[in-house]
Amino acid sequence: GDLGVEGGDDRRPDLRRHRRGAPLGRRVSGREAGGELLLDEDREGRIAADGTQTTISASGWNDPRDIELDSDGTLWAADTSDSQIVHLTVTGTVLATYGGSGKLNQPYGLAVGATAVYVADTYNQRVVALSKADGSQLWAQTTCSGTALKRPRDVGGGSDGSLYVADTDNNRIAVLAADTGNCLRAFGSQGTGTNGFKSPRSITSDGAGGLWVADAMNYRLKHVTNAGTFIAATTGGFGEGNGQFRSAHCVFMDQGQVDVCDTFNYRIQRFSISTIGVPSFGSVLGGVRPAAGGFKSSSPEQSEFPRRR
Repeated sequence: GDLGVEGGDDRRPDLRRHRRGAPLGRRVSGREAGGELLLDEDREGRIAADGTQTTISASGWNDPRDIELDSDGTLWAADTSDSQIVHLTVTGTVLATYGGSGKLNQPYGLAVGATAVYVADTYNQRVVALSKADGSQLWAQTTCSGTALKRPRDVGGGSDGSLYVADTDNNRIAVLAADTGNCLRAFGSQGTGTNGFKSPRSITSDGAGGLWVADAMNYRLKHVTNAGTFIAATTGGFGEGNGQFRSAHCVFMDQGQVDVCDTFNYRIQRFSISTIGVPSFGSVLGGVRPAAGGFKSSSPEQSEFPRRR
């Protein structure tokens, strides 16, 4: 999620061995990026642009999981297994790298503000704010509402200026103050009902006082208010059909619609939104795992992903 631009990655309760080509990370979109949908992909650092594969940076990456567009037209990416945040141009020129081993530990998601990058420092079990100018740490938060954060996978900027954290392994959303990192509140618990989450992996603002959550292991896209009140959710559950998921790993707004990384189906699903905030399936991009990486338009392919501790 992004404090200045709409934005949402792969969030899962434990590391899994992914096949090349599954769309794991988030995306950026909008006129600043040439009007294209950009996605980072597992392991190869490729960026797919609107159904065709366009590589803007294919070397020096190690399992990137998230990418966000800044207001100045540059990109910020979570180079997860290198434990660093990379600032780069849309043509792939690296401007700066922040973090690294001993400072960050497999950061999965990020949000970009005016002066700071907010990072889900997943395996350090915390959220940190880094100065955009020099990468120095501005604050770090490890707890919220009396409970330690547990492998948070994403940070999204809300319409109220707060940070919303997909506190994945606690099955909840934690809310932090962007300027200090102080905990404001938390909502949700493990469950399948309207108040429940199961491994929320990604979160983004709807721009109108609400949030879209990739509720991964409930196999749904969920819409709630900033206070956590349920608005609507998809009901297709697990599967390969339209509106179904095999683990939703990222969510983001794009031109008034909601796009979801249906990672293990190797596709992006796009949903239109009714006036009362109910998602309705619209279209699909991708759908089959190619042998050499990258997702392509075709019929879905089944695949299992063994757990790796």
